[in-house]
Amino acid sequence: ALHQVSDVRFTRCTLTLRNPDRAPAAFFAVQGASSWDAAGRDEEPMVASTPKISLDASVVRGQASLVRATEGVPFRLEWQQGFLATTECLAEAEGLADFTLSDVIRISLAHVTAAVDQGLFRLRIHQTAPVLPEVAIRCENCVFVQSRSVPLIEYHGVDSVAQATAMFEMDGKDNFYDFTEIRWRIVPTDEMTQDFRWEEQAQNWYLERRADRGLRWRNSVPAPYQDVSQRTPQDYLLDPSDKSRFVDHTGCG
Repeated sequence: ALHQVSDVRFTRCTLTLRNPDRAPAAFFAVQGASSWDAAGRDEEPMVASTPKISLDASVVRGQASLVRATEGVPFRLEWQQGFLATTECLAEAEGLADFTLSDVIRISLAHVTAAVDQGLFRLRIHQTAPVLPEVAIRCENCVFVQSRSVPLIEYHGVDSVAQATAMFEMDGKDNFYDFTEIRWRIVPTDEMTQDFRWEEQAQNWYLERRADRGLRWRNSVPAPYQDVSQRTPQDYLLDPSDKSRFVDHTGCG
């Protein structure tokens, strides 16, 4: 739980969370103000700097999101080389509790293979967290594996599609999205749901070079009934006969 923690780093580590009943869980919980125990204090609680989570050459697997940010507390996630297997999404956040938290949620991934059953990022705006945060996602040389029916990114409860796209940017290069059909689904409060599909590349919030689909795997990707907490990078090796330039994504052996 990242409460007034500014920096946490894992290098060449394996993080496993076994949660077969799929109770709400996250490997890293970025806590909001309501989680502070300020009982008996006269002064305002100290506000920590935006927490930064760094992973390098590491494996994360289990029935949990990698990062969950309550009350839209901004965070930074930087992951260089690694493997993620989860029944949930890579990161999820709520809206900001007020306008005083102005930093950006930043997610930066490089050479990461991520099997994310519920997509890459989810954001939920609601009555007690009504302010839309700014979000920036950058991915390079990554592979994303998910269900065809699940959006890569999903927003719920925003005021409008225009507001959401003005506060979001996604860029990168040399990425593969194995089953992605919907890049971003926005569910506003008073408008119709907007799906930005894979084919709709020309968007002002999206800039990516050499993004593609259609990977060839060495073996069949593990079936959904197999325990995600036991999966390894070796379960997601690419076919060596594929002459693609994206051969080693994880650096985790």
